[in-house]
Amino acid sequence: MAKILIVEDSDDLQFIFSWVFRSKGHSIESIQDGQEAMDYLAYYTPDVLLLDINLPNVSGLQIAHWVRQQTRFDDTKIIFVTGNQMYQSSPDAELADLFLLKPVDAPMLVQMADRLLSRREAKRQPA
Repeated sequence: MAKILIVEDSDDLQFIFSWVFRSKGHSIESIQDGQEAMDYLAYYTPDVLLLDINLPNVSGLQIAHWVRQQTRFDDTKIIFVTGNQMYQSSPDAELADLFLLKPVDAPMLVQMADRLLSRREAKRQPA
């Protein structure tokens, strides 16, 4: 079971993403505000950070930049989920392990997150 932090300001998407990850046995924390996400991340290290880019107070990009500078998040996978196409070709897109444009198929999102996590686990295994 992975720890997933969902940072999404849409109530509907937050509910859907939370439900589908929980249904697959993952532990979920959901936050709607970028500053609240930063406060949470000061104390907790999720396995997957699911980030909308356009968030209140602190953007998903700012959060991702900060996370990538902290060594304790080296194993954390970042997934951007946004409705704004212009970010897809931005250099900031490289901060994410996966970049998805809304609308997103929620069950497929969980499958992709699980693949990222299984690759991480495979790298940890001795050869």
